[in-house]
Amino acid sequence: MDYAEASPLDEVVGRQGVRILIDPKAVMFLVGRKWDFKRDKLGDALLFTNPNQTEACGCGRIRRHHAARNEAET
Repeated sequence: MDYAEASPLDEVVGRQGVRILIDPKAVMFLVGRKWDFKRDKLGDALLFTNPNQTEACGCGRIRRHHAARNEAET
């Protein structure tokens, strides 16, 4: 089932038969994120998580992340 057509500039990623189209303006916000598909009694969801996030409040507005490291220093 297709919901949208890819434009020539879209980034297209996929896994296990699922294709996701990413607008070029959104790519910088998704770099380094992990994504997964979750199915449970309440419904299905595509989840994006940040592996560098260390804390978050219940409202979802305040987040703490690991400091970025320069690869040359490690």
